[in-house]
Amino acid sequence: MNGFIRIRFDEKKESYKLESAQGYYDCDYIFMIELTSPKLYKDIVADKKKINKYLLKDYNKNLVQFEDEFAEEIEINKKYFDNQFDLFSDSNYIEIDASFAEVSDYLKLNPELKMKKILFANPLDLEYTTLLEVKRYLGGVNNVYFKVDGNNEAITIEDYEKTVNKIQDILMNIKQYNYSPFERVLHAYDLVRDKQYKEEDIVEKVTVSRDLTSALLGDKIVCGGYANIFKSILNHLGLSAIVHKLNGNGETSNHAIVLAYIKDDKYDIDGVYDFDVTADSKKNDNNFFNKYAGFAKTRAQMMNIYHGKFSDDTFSLLSTDLVTCFENCYNEYGIEGILDQLLKPINKLSNLIEDKPLLDIVDLIYADQSYIDKIIDYLGRYDIILNNMLDADIFLEMLYNVRKNEYYEIPSKYPFSMNAFHEALEKSNFAFKDDAIINMFQEMFNISIVKSMEDLNNKIGSCMDKFNLEEKILGVTLAKSLKLVYEKEKNDL
Repeated sequence: MNGFIRIRFDEKKESYKLESAQGYYDCDYIFMIELTSPKLYKDIVADKKKINKYLLKDYNKNLVQFEDEFAEEIEINKKYFDNQFDLFSDSNYIEIDASFAEVSDYLKLNPELKMKKILFANPLDLEYTTLLEVKRYLGGVNNVYFKVDGNNEAITIEDYEKTVNKIQDILMNIKQYNYSPFERVLHAYDLVRDKQYKEEDIVEKVTVSRDLTSALLGDKIVCGGYANIFKSILNHLGLSAIVHKLNGNGETSNHAIVLAYIKDDKYDIDGVYDFDVTADSKKNDNNFFNKYAGFAKTRAQMMNIYHGKFSDDTFSLLSTDLVTCFENCYNEYGIEGILDQLLKPINKLSNLIEDKPLLDIVDLIYADQSYIDKIIDYLGRYDIILNNMLDADIFLEMLYNVRKNEYYEIPSKYPFSMNAFHEALEKSNFAFKDDAIINMFQEMFNISIVKSMEDLNNKIGSCMDKFNLEEKILGVTLAKSLKLVYEKEKNDL
């Protein structure tokens, strides 16, 4: 048996509880210890009589009464009472819920913990200020591990520092430019996808290619890795984003993309968009930078692109028309149906858009018609945000504003020509502004309506001409050429 101990001090009352870990950190059980004040670890271990008393009481009072619901907990407790494992000696991880300074002091007072993996309880952000605090108090300790959003595995101080440095380098690269929010997203997208898809080896854990840290620092990365890195960057840019999980249908594996809420006054954009970084990830040459098939599509657009390969795990039961979905569920099943089916997905969406839950359990239970109407009004606004397609004209301007900076940085890497921009518009399936009837159908069905390849080329040409792209490209390439000549002459002096 492999265990995980969780210790919390300064609780209102003392308690001990044994639960099934269900694979948490590769453990079989979690032993939770709550104490009213700090206590030496050796004294906690020595007090087995008290621990057994608490565990037996919980077993008889709570677990046995609900045998079906707590079957795994009952099995773990039975094994413990049968002396099949020891709570302390069979535990590799010990999680301590305290500050950096308090954890440091506790480890100094308990030298026997050097033989354990000490896990800091609270997940860490990826800011330099946090890194400095970690190194100040725990820099000399080599058995402390940390949680980071985007990782399933805990990481060492060394890997935490590397992760912070890598993410901050990316952020500094983006923040050096006077970008609008959506332009920052596009530049981040190009940086994250600039890594070739590669699965973990058969002997490696699946987290190697999916966890933020290992995918960022190593050479293995799949959809989960792209999604975790991209989400982390957007979050650290101040944007609301989550990993959008999709279930594979039939022979298709599960998939992970990113859903983000973006409000950009420069482009008059207020929308929620999916980003499938994997779909546009690095290939053998740099032409992959001319494809944005997975960039900034509405949820409906993205599901149409997948042609039934995936079902929506994150927002299951939510149709593309939230108001109709809510009204149908409420009329057929009442408040109980809303609580069972729509509470979680709607609140996940409202947390993304407004950083707060829209639906409250108590308010729903006592809801009158005015409360239901208020919810429907909110969902009507969400419907508009969810179906606000990014059109080709805006995308072209956004891409130009980002690509010219990328080209200035590394001209040999980032394509910057009329052909490159034409290819980007051709392969990325954005809707072009058209006559009123076509625009109406595009908005209704969240699709780009193109009659033929000739029609597409005409629309791309018109879009590029209207933006005066050729003249702008010539200006940028000329400026870059003159700068290179100047730098060469300067170096030759």
